[in-house]
Amino acid sequence: MKNLISIGCVAFFLILTLSAHQILAATIYVPTDYATIQAGIEAAVDADVVLVAPGTYMENIDFLGKMITLRGEAGSEATVIDGGQAGSVVRFVSGETVEAVIDGFTIRNGNTPYEGGGIHCDSSSATITNCTITENISDGGIRCWISSPTITNCTISYNIADDEDGGGIRIRRGSAHTTITNCTITGKGYPLHCTISSRLPSAS
Repeated sequence: MKNLISIGCVAFFLILTLSAHQILAATIYVPTDYATIQAGIEAAVDADVVLVAPGTYMENIDFLGKMITLRGEAGSEATVIDGGQAGSVVRFVSGETVEAVIDGFTIRNGNTPYEGGGIHCDSSSATITNCTITENISDGGIRCWISSPTITNCTISYNIADDEDGGGIRIRRGSAHTTITNCTITGKGYPLHCTISSRLPSAS
């Protein structure tokens, strides 16, 4: 009987903890609560939703390792993140998992050497869905390095790579589990370029 009581108490505690976590999850509104998307991300905690109103946002954003959902309220046609040629537009570089989601944006005008001009994933596995990645320069619209993002329902076009490989998506070492579903990928040369190795890059 004591064991049954103990198991019941543990189960109740777990349910209570999960319920509290769900209740505490918040929706942060941009620009109502915070003027910029990055400020909304910085204010968020895991499981929060950062909901972005229609408009063009001149920003370069970083998820900062947070497992949050960043969503364009009216979808990619109405909600644009413009990197202003000042680096990658969106960065997942702090161990984000599939629970870090970007959904419903046009991501454009990024430019940075050796990284994805639109989205740069390094040692992360975020979820990228319902996005248009366009008019970005460098290592493709999306670059995956030791990362396995899930990319779904995206249009990746009119991006320019440093060479003719990976103008759309460039998948590099340690990114063998990248998942691409129902996407349109176009570009000069080879828009989808994969150089995959099971080994991590050397430290040199």
